Amino acid sequence: MGADSLPRRRISQRERRETAERKLLEATVAILTDRGYAATTTLEVQKQSGLSRGVLLHYYSSRSELIAAAVRHLYATRIDDVRVHAAQLETEKGEDWVTLLWQVFSGPLGRASLELLAVARHDAEMTDYLVPLEREFGRANLALCRTLLGEERAAHPRFREFCVVLVTSMLGAAARTVVAGSAEEERLLRTWRRLPTSTSGPRPEPTIRNSRSAGAAGRVPPTRAGCGPRRPRVDASTGTTAPRCATSVRAAG
Repeated sequence: MGADSLPRRRISQRERRETAERKLLEATVAILTDRGYAATTTLEVQKQSGLSRGVLLHYYSSRSELIAAAVRHLYATRIDDVRVHAAQLETEKGEDWVTLLWQVFSGPLGRASLELLAVARHDAEMTDYLVPLEREFGRANLALCRTLLGEERAAHPRFREFCVVLVTSMLGAAARTVVAGSAEEERLLRTWRRLPTSTSGPRPEPTIRNSRSAGAAGRVPPTRAGCGPRRPRVDASTGTTAPRCATSVRAAG
C-alpha cells in the first residue's frame, strides 16, 4: 500500500478549537503590534486569520475581549521563553537577567502594552478588560523578577518596589524606541544592572519611634532619692521646660 492510501488521523474537536483560537490570537497580536490599536478591528483579524466572522464571534463576543485575550496570549508566550532562558543562566553566561527582561518589554509585548495603556484613557470597555489584566501581569512580573534575580534578593522588603520601578522604566524606554545595540541601550542596561544594589540593597535597620524617650530604649529614667515621677517645669525667663520632682510641685503649692 502507498503512503497516499494510509488513513488520515482524525482531528479532534479540541484540536480544531485550539487551532482556530491560536490563529485568531496570533493575527490580533500581529496587527496590534505592527499597525496599532485603531487598525486592530475584527474585520482585519478575520482577513489575516483566514477564519469567518461566525468563528471569531463564537470564541470572542467583542473586539475588546479579543484584544485582551491576544495580549494575554502574547505575554504568556514571551514569559515562557524567558523562563526557559533563565533556567540556563547558571550554566550559560552569555546572557544576563537584564538582557532577558529587556527583550520582553522592548519587543512586541512592550508595544502592545503601550498601545493599550494609551487606549485605556478614553475607551471604557477596553479599560474594563485591562484592569484585571494589569493585576495579572503585575503578579507575573514579580514572579519573573524573582526567577531572574533569585530568592535571596527577592526576600528583600523593597523587592516588589524594585520590580515596579524596573518594569516601568523598561516600558518607558520601549516607548522611546531605543535602537538595539546603540550607545543609549548599553547605558540603560548598565543602569538597570545597578538597580538591585541601590533599590534592593542591605535591609534597613529597624527604627524606634520617639527615640528621645529613654523608656523606648528599655531604660528607666533616673530620679533623685526620695523623688517621685518628674513633671515639666516652665522657666519664665526663657520659656523652656525642665523636669522637676512631683513632690517639689506639691511643696511649692
